[in-house]
Amino acid sequence: MRKTADYYLNKYDLEDIKIISSHGIDENEMKIINSIEDLASINVGYQMDVNIDETKNLISVESIPESWVKYELVDGSYPKDSGEIAVDNSIENFPYKIGDEITLVQKGNNPSLKLKRDKFKIVGLISSPEYILKSEKGVSSLTGSQLDGYALIMPEDFDILYPNFARIHLNSTKKFSPFTSEYRAIVDNNTFLLRGSF
Repeated sequence: MRKTADYYLNKYDLEDIKIISSHGIDENEMKIINSIEDLASINVGYQMDVNIDETKNLISVESIPESWVKYELVDGSYPKDSGEIAVDNSIENFPYKIGDEITLVQKGNNPSLKLKRDKFKIVGLISSPEYILKSEKGVSSLTGSQLDGYALIMPEDFDILYPNFARIHLNSTKKFSPFTSEYRAIVDNNTFLLRGSF
C-alpha cells in the first residue's frame, strides 16, 4: 500500500507545503517564500469555497495550475476557456454530468474573494493526489464546514487581486518518501520558518 501511494504521489508531483492566505499573497510575501534556502519550485493560484446551486455540495474551486501541479483527468477535458469547469469525480449526490451548466454560489463575506461569473459548463471530471490518503476533503476556510470536493476553473474567472494560495516544492525532500520521519522533519522545519514570517 505504501509503495502504491509513493508511486501515485510522485507521479502527480504533490507539493511539500501548501499556504492558503485569506488576504492574498502579495509581492513582499512572495519574496519571503522565494527566500527559502531549500526552495525548489513554487506554484501560486486562486482558490475559494462555493456552494453548487440546487445542491448541498460545498466545494473548493481553484484556478487551473500553470505549471507542475497535476490532476488526473478521469473523463472529458480540462478547462481551456473562461466559463468552463472540471469537477471532482467523487462528490456524493452530485446530479450533474459533463455538458451540464452549474451555478456557483459564493460563500463568506470577504469582499476580496470573488468570481467574475457564477455559471460554468462542466467539461471534465478530475481526481486530485491531495486527497488520495484522506477520506475527507478538508474544511472550508470561510465557513468551517466540511468540504464535499473541489473543482478547477480558469484563472481569469477569479476577481481576486493577489494569488491566495501557494504550493511549494523543497529540494531536500526529493530523496525521502513522504511517509518517513526524515521527510516530515524537513517539511515541519520549513513550515515553522514560514509561519514565523507571515
